[in-house]
Amino acid sequence: MDFMNFGASVTGTKHIKNGLPNQDAYLFKNFDDGVQVMALSDGHGGSKHIYSDVGAMHAVNVAVEAVKAYFEAKSTVYTLSALKMDFEERLSIEIQTRWLNKIMQEPLFETPIQYGCTLLLAVKTSEFIIFLQIGDGKIAMVYEDGVIYYPVHRDTRYEGNVTASMVQEEAWLEMKVKVLPLECSLHMVVLASDGVENAYPNGYYDDAEFYANLAKDNNLADDLMEHLENAAHFSKDDTTAVLWKNPQNQLLADEGDSLKIWIDNCPEDWVPLTYLITGELHKRLEMSIKFVDYLDAQNDELFVGTTLKSFYYDQSEKKLQLIPDTSKEKLSFFRIKKMMALILRFQIECSNRNELKRTLIQLQQNLRYDQRKKAFVIDSDKLLLPIVSLEGANGQFELFYDSEIYLHQIMPLSSSYNPLIGKIVQHPKLKGVWGMVNYTNHTWEVYGNKYECIAPGKTMTLRSQMTAFINSIPIHICIQFQ
Repeated sequence: MDFMNFGASVTGTKHIKNGLPNQDAYLFKNFDDGVQVMALSDGHGGSKHIYSDVGAMHAVNVAVEAVKAYFEAKSTVYTLSALKMDFEERLSIEIQTRWLNKIMQEPLFETPIQYGCTLLLAVKTSEFIIFLQIGDGKIAMVYEDGVIYYPVHRDTRYEGNVTASMVQEEAWLEMKVKVLPLECSLHMVVLASDGVENAYPNGYYDDAEFYANLAKDNNLADDLMEHLENAAHFSKDDTTAVLWKNPQNQLLADEGDSLKIWIDNCPEDWVPLTYLITGELHKRLEMSIKFVDYLDAQNDELFVGTTLKSFYYDQSEKKLQLIPDTSKEKLSFFRIKKMMALILRFQIECSNRNELKRTLIQLQQNLRYDQRKKAFVIDSDKLLLPIVSLEGANGQFELFYDSEIYLHQIMPLSSSYNPLIGKIVQHPKLKGVWGMVNYTNHTWEVYGNKYECIAPGKTMTLRSQMTAFINSIPIHICIQFQ
C-alpha cells in the first residue's frame, strides 16, 4: 500500500526582498517492494553559506540515492534492529560522503561551509517507517485518533539560527535515526522546514496546530500551498512541507478536539553520547573508557541493533546508559573495536577488552594540551608541551585536564577523612586557559602576579609560579615545558 505524496514550498519574504532564491529543496521517490522515500533540506542562507540552495538540492538527491542503493543491495529480511543499525551507521556515513563528493564537484566550490544545509528523511517499507534528521525543522506523525507524535528528540544545544549541519566534520554522528513498525492507524507523516516552526514562536511544539490542520484537510492537492503561505506570513522564511497521507484510513478526530501531542522523553540528566564524542580528543578518550566499563558490566552483551547513537551519558551518575530494547546479543570483539574507532577516529591494535582498556588509560595519561595548536594531542617527543603540576606538603602531583584534587595531595593525613577539594577544568571558550574549581567551604587566597580570593564554587585560573593557600596550607602551581 503506497502513501499519497504531497509537497510544496513558499519563498520567504526576507529572501524575496534581498533577491535570494528559495533555499529549501525536497524530493519524493517510490521504489519496488513498497519502499517510498521523501526528503527535505533547508539551506542555511547568509553570507557564509552562499550556495546553500545547491547544497540542499544535493542533500535530498544523495539521501534518496543512498536509500535506493541500500535496498537494491539488501538481500536479507528486514528487521527493526538491522534497519536501525544500518541507518545509524552505514547509511548516515554514506549520505555524508555522497553529499561531500557532490558539492566538491561544483565549479565554484571552495569550502563545504558555502553549501551548508539540514536534512530530513523518511523511508517507508511494507513493515517499517524510518526517519533520519540532522539540523532543525520537524518530523511529525499524525494518527487517525488525532495524536501528533514527534519521533525525533529535540536538540537543546542550539539556539536561534544555529543548528546542526551537513557541513560538520562528523555530520553522520549528528544524524538522529528513529525506526518504527508501520501501523495501519498512521494517517499522515510530515517533514517541515523551520519556516513552519518559526511561525509558532511561543513554544517548541506549538506547531502541532499546523500538522493537525493538514491532517483535517481532505483537499491538500489544492490547499497545501495556502497552509504554507499562512505560516510563511509569520516566519518570513522559506517554508516547505512534504508529506505522506494514508489513503486507507480516515482521521477520527473532530474539528473541535484539543491537540494531543506525544513526545519521547529521556531523563533530564541524560545527554546523547554522540554529542560528547564530536568534541576534543580528551572527551573522546574519556567516553571510550566509560564505554569499555559499560561493556565490562554487561559482559559484552548489548541489545540487538545497538550503535553509538543508542547510548546516553548520565551526568548525575557519571556513567553511560542505554535505553532498553527487547533482546540482547553478544558483541564480537571486532564489533567492539569498530565502535571504539568511530568514537576515537583512529584504530587501537589490541586483542581483548582488558588490553583495550589499559591502552585507553595509557593514552589518556599521555594527553597534553598543545598551546600552539589549541588542541589535545597524544604526548610526543616532537612536541613542546606543558606539564602542569601541583606541589603541596605531601609531594608533587602532575595535573591533567580532568584531575580531581583530594586533601591527601596537599597534606599528610592521619585519618580516613580525605574529601575532594578541587577539580581541574578547561575554560569553555578560551581553550588554552585552565583552572581549579574550589570544592571546599573556605575561601582560597592566591598570590602570584596578583592577589585574588577564590570563594567556594569559584574557579582559580592556573598560572605558573603561583601560590594558593587552601585550608591555610600553601600549594605551588608550576607550568613547565618538557
